[in-house]
Amino acid sequence: MTPLQALHDSYRLLPLPLNTPEATLELISIQRQESPQLLQQQVGGPARGLWQFEEAGGVRGVLQHQSTKRLAVEFLGHLGIEPTEEAVYAELRTTNDVLDAGFARLFLYTDPHRLPEIGNEESAFACYLRTWRPGAWFRGDEQQRKKLRAKWAGSYAYARGICRL
Repeated sequence: MTPLQALHDSYRLLPLPLNTPEATLELISIQRQESPQLLQQQVGGPARGLWQFEEAGGVRGVLQHQSTKRLAVEFLGHLGIEPTEEAVYAELRTTNDVLDAGFARLFLYTDPHRLPEIGNEESAFACYLRTWRPGAWFRGDEQQRKKLRAKWAGSYAYARGICRL
């Protein structure tokens, strides 16, 4: 299943207002940035799934955040998954792409800022930094930051192409 198909399948299980072109563009950009080779496990790290979730990070965030905890329980109920960090993380290990995509959308929903307008690559990058908090940016040096920013330009262009936006 492609990330775009997984996202569209997850939208069927989430409230309609979460399905927007802006969200789709941001999420496909993030997925491409996080796992361009479609790896389900972070190389040398704990993250799982196409959007690279960590149990104590994004999974916990979605399950506990005031804006998403109810939505997460409902979403997980549709998938027959217990609404616990352990159960969700275990299921991510099985390459459940619809779960992964739905949690990515819910995680993005925890951001108090508006989604970036289509075509505003710089705002989209700022959103990615706020939400996914990539280590190469926050713990990296200037060269790593430049490389990450350049990679984002490619990820965003790729996402605009496959989303046709």
